[in-house]
Amino acid sequence: MKRFHQGQSESSRPIKKPKHYACPEGKVFIAIKGQKHAINVLLDSVSNIFLLNKDTARCLEIPTKARDSPLKITTSNGETAPTGGTFYTHPILLEFGANGHRSMISCEIANAGLYDLIIPFGWWHIEHPL
Repeated sequence: MKRFHQGQSESSRPIKKPKHYACPEGKVFIAIKGQKHAINVLLDSVSNIFLLNKDTARCLEIPTKARDSPLKITTSNGETAPTGGTFYTHPILLEFGANGHRSMISCEIANAGLYDLIIPFGWWHIEHPL
């Protein structure tokens, strides 16, 4: 328990502002048809799926498969993503890090904003335990 001098209260102490951390984002490589492509990624603590931007999938001609009935993809604010859940990728090679770590991943296709790929932090934590 903290003690305060006479006349001093916890509310009179200077309040530190919370620190804002930059989003963990960067570049990784994906291999499509034997060619490596550098793409922009976001490591997302809320996501539980790999999400590939629909424009990136179309531009790089990444093979996809359609579902019979769309999968509901929920955004971080609890809304249903209007552009996803219908298509997903066949496994693609993801390469990242200074040591060139490689993993085969399948991704949902949807609008991913500024990013080509959103990587779920839970997967990252398993691949890179502390």
